[in-house]
Amino acid sequence: MKKFFFYAMIAAAVLMTGCNKDDEKTDNTNGGSTNTETNLLDNQAAMNGDVIDITSTVAYQINDGENRYFVDAINQDAGLSIRFDLYESIVNKTVNLASPLSAGTDISIMVEMENLYLDQEIHPGDQSTEPYFAYNGTANGQEFEQQGSMFKSGTLKVSHTQEFGFVLVCTGELFNGMKVDLRIVVPQSEIDVWNSSK
Repeated sequence: MKKFFFYAMIAAAVLMTGCNKDDEKTDNTNGGSTNTETNLLDNQAAMNGDVIDITSTVAYQINDGENRYFVDAINQDAGLSIRFDLYESIVNKTVNLASPLSAGTDISIMVEMENLYLDQEIHPGDQSTEPYFAYNGTANGQEFEQQGSMFKSGTLKVSHTQEFGFVLVCTGELFNGMKVDLRIVVPQSEIDVWNSSK
């Protein structure tokens, strides 16, 4: 009887260990997708490692041409506002933020926080227009305008599915050395869809 009880206890311990491992796996996923790019949870930002929660929204504009996303990440208490203006062709691409023209799609990024405002415009151009790739803004009260990318390094990834909704992961280092990490997740049911022709 003692042997039976001993083996029953071992079996229970093994089962409990297996359950704990499954729980850990669940904790490592965000919105159904594995987060391997950053250490952030859904709808968090980190500026130089300081993590804050953000309110994220996505507006999906249906156009006669290519459809478009307007993505906002905001924390009013921290004075942080980030907006992405993206075309649908960015979905499932990994954009090198230090050389984003290679993505072949228009990208606008605006970052506003204490003592810093940045506006990045990335337009690869086509047969009728020249590429335009520059950023401008204000840092510590000084205005500036520069050619190229405001990122020294980093990546931008966007996915959009019915199951997981809209997911944007951005991680990089700005021209001034500030490190930026961002994870935006908006369920499909919360995406604001509107038709530009109406």
